[in-house]
Amino acid sequence: MNVKKTLPITEFLNAEDGSVLIVVGGEVLSADVVGLFTHVQKNPLHAKLIRAGNKLFPQLIKNIAKQNYGAIWDYPYIPQINSFKNKVKVIYNTVGGIPYPSQKENITNAAYISSRDERTYNAVSSMVPTELVPDSVLMVSSLIDFDFLENHVRLEIKNLVKSKKIITVQACPYKVQFTYQEMARELDLIASTSDVQPVLLPIGYASGHDDVVFLQKVKDASLSGLAIYDDLSVWEIMYMIASSEAFYGTSLHGVITANVLRSSSLLH
Repeated sequence: MNVKKTLPITEFLNAEDGSVLIVVGGEVLSADVVGLFTHVQKNPLHAKLIRAGNKLFPQLIKNIAKQNYGAIWDYPYIPQINSFKNKVKVIYNTVGGIPYPSQKENITNAAYISSRDERTYNAVSSMVPTELVPDSVLMVSSLIDFDFLENHVRLEIKNLVKSKKIITVQACPYKVQFTYQEMARELDLIASTSDVQPVLLPIGYASGHDDVVFLQKVKDASLSGLAIYDDLSVWEIMYMIASSEAFYGTSLHGVITANVLRSSSLLH
């Protein structure tokens, strides 16, 4: 599968007349430039400093974020059609998030909007007509199959899933009601009483998701030597989920991937 190079939105401001810009993704309607700038920070301390600074000097932090993040608009995933040289159409495909009132005009200018969940649907429908459409990840099985995934993962990942039965476990610390110690104890119990090996699989790598932070604590608290895989490509994450006996986690995309690629799943 050939993947085109990612380009900044500034490369498309001179798009030809009649061009169509398609926006896809979860929470894109509520993602502001400061939040996005925070999420790309590799150092958790930097992310905390940005959040703290935003409470004290919001305009200053926003200007810094726009300059460093390379954003044109305060809400980078809500294009403003008057920024384009020619007439373009904006389409929102299975998007999520609750848009701020200040963005009503920009959203109203969209040619089409489909919302991926009822929360988004209810918020958007008060501004402009929208369709309720399931998350587009459901289409993944019609685009790729297991053989494709197997051809796009490293040998050590293949060897892992072929050498033992595994369950893949993911958790976002802000979406669970148990501690990392409790999770470690439960996974140790599974490892010691069954022929299935739990594997810690962070899915959200960006700051603000922090799967890897929580799961690293689980690994450190474990007595059974749980393995954590936190440097995988998207294909490798999907391959591990599809190859496991079951997937357990808080990630909607993880659960959908498990369901459409024939692995049992449980959304916590």
